[in-house]
Amino acid sequence: MSLPKSVVLLTGAATLTLAGVGGAATTDTNRDAMNEINALKERLAQLETQENSNWLTEQRATEIRSLVQDVLADADTRASLQDTNMTAGYDDGFFIRSQDGNYSVHINGGAQVRFNWNSTKSGALGTPANRWGFENTRTRLVFSGNVIDPTWTYRIQAQWSDSVGDTTGGPAVIGAPNATGFHLQDAWIQKDMGNGLSLKVGQFKAPFAREYMVDEFNQLAVERSLLSTGWQHGRMQGIQMGYAADAIRFAGYFGDGVGGMLSRGSQNTNWTMTPTRYSMGGRFEFKSGGTWDQFDDMSSHRGEEFAMLFGVATFYQSNYANSPSHTWEMTADATIDGGGWNLMAAFYIGQLKPGGGASSTTPWGFTAQGGYFLTDDLEAFARWEYGKKGMTGAGQVAATNLNGFTLGANWFFGDNMKFTGDFGLNLKTLDGSVGTETGYQAQTGGGSKNQWAIRMQMQVTF
Repeated sequence: MSLPKSVVLLTGAATLTLAGVGGAATTDTNRDAMNEINALKERLAQLETQENSNWLTEQRATEIRSLVQDVLADADTRASLQDTNMTAGYDDGFFIRSQDGNYSVHINGGAQVRFNWNSTKSGALGTPANRWGFENTRTRLVFSGNVIDPTWTYRIQAQWSDSVGDTTGGPAVIGAPNATGFHLQDAWIQKDMGNGLSLKVGQFKAPFAREYMVDEFNQLAVERSLLSTGWQHGRMQGIQMGYAADAIRFAGYFGDGVGGMLSRGSQNTNWTMTPTRYSMGGRFEFKSGGTWDQFDDMSSHRGEEFAMLFGVATFYQSNYANSPSHTWEMTADATIDGGGWNLMAAFYIGQLKPGGGASSTTPWGFTAQGGYFLTDDLEAFARWEYGKKGMTGAGQVAATNLNGFTLGANWFFGDNMKFTGDFGLNLKTLDGSVGTETGYQAQTGGGSKNQWAIRMQMQVTF
């Protein structure tokens, strides 16, 4: 560090004064000289302090400028793709978005790893009375976003599953189970027409039962109720008109057919393989309090607003199969989110006309479930379900009555991970209409009552 000229001059003056002092003869002269030297030293110290302070200030400013530049460069690297004028980051999923917001891609996904232990008295159809094992129940990848402008949205969802489970996917071969471990679930485009109106085309969930409309990763128990599994409509290909406001929303569709008790639906089919002549239906919902988003799952966490949801849905379908067959179904449900606890009840009824000499039947059933948070992260739940289904005739599923309950708990590790464990007991005989994703063994042709299952599942989403 070089000293300024003022410091150099003062140093020189001090030297000359010391020389003069050496040649002086009187004490007074020495005293005066020493006083002058001390004054010069004090002034020199002041100048050095000032100089060091200025140097430290400049150094600090340089360091701050460097820090700011580093932060801005890092933020720019992470949040901006300069060559394409795109932004990227994480907001309920990873995203890439144009700066004007007209084009975007959100990437989400999840995985469910499960342990099942199922027990029956007889072990029908050559299956052991007790069977247990692990499975990768679902591994999912989802792409969604908008194109052209924010009013045009899309969703593409694919899922890897066990080869015979999750029978809502795969080719729609009437009477055959899903024989593939990978399948396309959603593939649709939607236009927001303003004033709450929207138009959707493609492959999507047919709006019917609330328990099925809620995603598999947002259920209360390890899996949906057995009753809901038997009545679920799966995905269909067609067109849907929707309307949503603060308190009400409605979705009505027309398409190639839904899955259910008489057919596999039109998921992943070409038009020549469609199992139905036509299918139409709709769902209406009324909400009191809260937001629509809080009903996207079956739990009600502490701190959520108190809200109630009431829904009703119906559909009618004419099938090519069985010369021909017709199906009409209706459901109604009510949900209460209490901010730390929840209750839901649903009722199902339908009229099935199989054709081909089989007699018509009127199956029905209901289910009720509820959850309560013992702590912020631990939720206990219970479910009871009851149903009657009496389909007869060649090619149709056997008679099944449901009367069972499920008890369990959820342990939440933040917003994106949870562990679920439950125990279920069905007092009636289950048949082949029960999908293996439920954790129960189908027992058509000699099954037994009082079949029970223990299920434990770890899931993660992003």
